[in-house]
Amino acid sequence: MGEQVLPQMVHPPHNMPIPQDGFFAHHNSNGNYGALNDIFNIVLLGLTGTGKSASANTILAAGNTQLDPSQLFKSEPSSMPVTTQCEVRIMERLYGMHVRVVDTPDFLNDQLENAPAQIEECKKYCQPGKCVVLLVLQLGRFTDVERGILENLEVKLGWRIRESTIVVLTHGEDLRGSLDQFLKAHTNLKNIVDTAAWAPELAAAAWRTEMAAFTERSRGGGGRFAGCSRTVWPWWRLAVLLFSVSSMPAVTALVEGLYCGTEVCYDVLGVTREASKAEIARAYRQLARRYHPDRFRPGEPGLEGETQESAQKKFLLIVTAYETLKDEDTRRDYDYMLDHPEEYYQHYYAYYRRQLTPKVDVRVVILVTICAISIFQYYSWHSSYNEAINYLVTVPKYRIQATEIAKQQGLLNRTKEKGKNRRSKEEIREQEEEVIRDIIKNKIDIKGGYQKPNLSDILLCQIVLFPYYLTNYVAWYVSWVYRFTICREEYGNEEKLYIIRRYMKMSQSQFDSLDENTRQSFLEKQLWIKENYEVYRKEQEEEMKVKLATDPRMKRYRRWMKNEGPGRLTFIDD
Repeated sequence: MGEQVLPQMVHPPHNMPIPQDGFFAHHNSNGNYGALNDIFNIVLLGLTGTGKSASANTILAAGNTQLDPSQLFKSEPSSMPVTTQCEVRIMERLYGMHVRVVDTPDFLNDQLENAPAQIEECKKYCQPGKCVVLLVLQLGRFTDVERGILENLEVKLGWRIRESTIVVLTHGEDLRGSLDQFLKAHTNLKNIVDTAAWAPELAAAAWRTEMAAFTERSRGGGGRFAGCSRTVWPWWRLAVLLFSVSSMPAVTALVEGLYCGTEVCYDVLGVTREASKAEIARAYRQLARRYHPDRFRPGEPGLEGETQESAQKKFLLIVTAYETLKDEDTRRDYDYMLDHPEEYYQHYYAYYRRQLTPKVDVRVVILVTICAISIFQYYSWHSSYNEAINYLVTVPKYRIQATEIAKQQGLLNRTKEKGKNRRSKEEIREQEEEVIRDIIKNKIDIKGGYQKPNLSDILLCQIVLFPYYLTNYVAWYVSWVYRFTICREEYGNEEKLYIIRRYMKMSQSQFDSLDENTRQSFLEKQLWIKENYEVYRKEQEEEMKVKLATDPRMKRYRRWMKNEGPGRLTFIDD
């Protein structure tokens, strides 16, 4: 068979501007370009943030490192997809042939605008026998969407692209050990590689082909392409291309300062994302025994080249990985970060929200708060009660009565004392004050806000006794409805006072602070009857108006309001 000849066309595909220099397609000697169907296509597919555009730029720069940035695909770190539509660059004579490189958006992104049109545009280049599909995945990151990515893309594009797919792994510098070991530890990724057409081989930061072998086969030398015509296109046997991305600007979920930094926490512990808590704990204990500063022994098998300082850093990284993965909520946030690297600021918020939030049981916080409020309530009520007692001790009426009671009970002993037991006048006066104070405490029943504090009234006891109070209230309410609504019984004094208190909108303590004569007057006026209470309320309002009108202090206040009034903001110039 003779040399392979490419058919030509007059215009570039889809009126795409083609650079006229260097490694890119340029005007042929006869003035024509290769036809749309006669240019070999490299189509890059994958999710947002895996490095599709950066990988495509690596291909473009394979034969010319002096490319102008305008000749490359746009590729930059971003929390949003950078590639939003199909973009095409054409290279001439890559390994002796014309090649079209097609960069695509994330077809599995639900927020992709005009997705059907973008998929149809991609189908023009991604056709069976006319292209090779590079499925770009990020090393160390495997999302739920990527689990069935080949099947989903086949549904979108309408043919079995797996038969033409090469798996490309970016972030190759993160690989620890061999690729075979990595694939064995990550079964989901291995399933994708096994599904693709080519057996896995490893290349780092470079492209490898077997063009010589292809040329021999295309000439009838046997193999997969034996007997094919001259127009058959080469299939690259490389199944896994591993790019070094030290210079590739791609969206990545691994950020220094978050979780394990640029390391994957699962890889630090040597476990998969499907590992259980027990497996994670077991891996942590094994690594901690080896790298703990107190147990580290340089030169042990598997620790060659490790120093005390490097082992300490490794141990801190192991602890960080374990702390991240042992907690279900933190692990969920970390997995979400690996699956959605484009949500950059959301990951910072989730990380620091958990770091700065005190990890205290909310039940303990509630209990401590209730106890603190209860203690404050009790001491506040006790202080108010002591203030009331101190005031009553100074009131002559209560003081004289308390003194008489003390004399009757023989508590005030004014007999002269002699010898060592003799007390000073101040000590005798203090004792008398204490006796009078105790009598007033015991004899006077203070109601309202200054009453004696009761432990059952504090918040903690109220919460504990709430079921008991609720049961009593339900029983009382049912009894009330049965007695006075169904049976039509007459109200007793207690029930009448309850209705009056409800009309007046007073609490039980406020109502109890009223003197007995006042409450008796309420009964005499039959205020439990709604009409009588309305008349009483209007009378009280009129009396208050008259009182305010005749009060000298209120008169002074009204004169002041009329003549001076409160300060007002004005913009009038004096």
